[in-house]
Amino acid sequence: LAKFTQAISAMPFLAEKRLVVVRNLQLENKDAETKQKMAELLQRFSLKSSNDKKITNQKSAVNDSVDIVFIEMGVPDKRSKIFKFLLKEAKCTERKNLEGKVLTNWIKDEFESRGVNVSQTQLQALAYECSGDMLKTLNEIEKLSLYAKSQGRKTIEKDDISKLVKVEFSPDIFKFTEAIAKKDSKQALRLWFEFVQNNESAHRILSMITYQFRTMIMIK
Repeated sequence: LAKFTQAISAMPFLAEKRLVVVRNLQLENKDAETKQKMAELLQRFSLKSSNDKKITNQKSAVNDSVDIVFIEMGVPDKRSKIFKFLLKEAKCTERKNLEGKVLTNWIKDEFESRGVNVSQTQLQALAYECSGDMLKTLNEIEKLSLYAKSQGRKTIEKDDISKLVKVEFSPDIFKFTEAIAKKDSKQALRLWFEFVQNNESAHRILSMITYQFRTMIMIK
């Protein structure tokens, strides 16, 4: 709480604004008292409260030159006081990973913005290999675009993706694949829940399984 108070009270240095980012306050911080006090602090000095005659003479802990962003990498507790306060007083938005046609259209637009063309087949292949990881997808688009241009081309070819884009997976995927092959449902489910608890998406898990079986088929 002291660190948060200090961060939002400090004046910007060599800039007009300071940005304070609070990450996973709800999902990772188990101290209910701290969250309660943070909510009270923000509520006390919100724009709505600043018009209250009772506190007009009090010094605000939050500078006008400070922007505060709360990021939750998951579903926060919507019953909490701080969630209700932010929902009411702040600009809130929910961001989800793109899927299906929306995702492939976004990938196509990103390639075209870099002056590179890509076929529908390659769009789907890249979306599949990146497994819904938006940051990885954007990095791969940049890499593929630069590679194609270095080859004097403006088109992504079939071999480019298989050559440059590698599937990244947890070492436990080997155990998971083995459990599936052996029809060991108990072990497979245990590993599945471990993946879920580590915030692995279902699409990414499926792509890891497919990658392993595809590799085994190729070797056979």
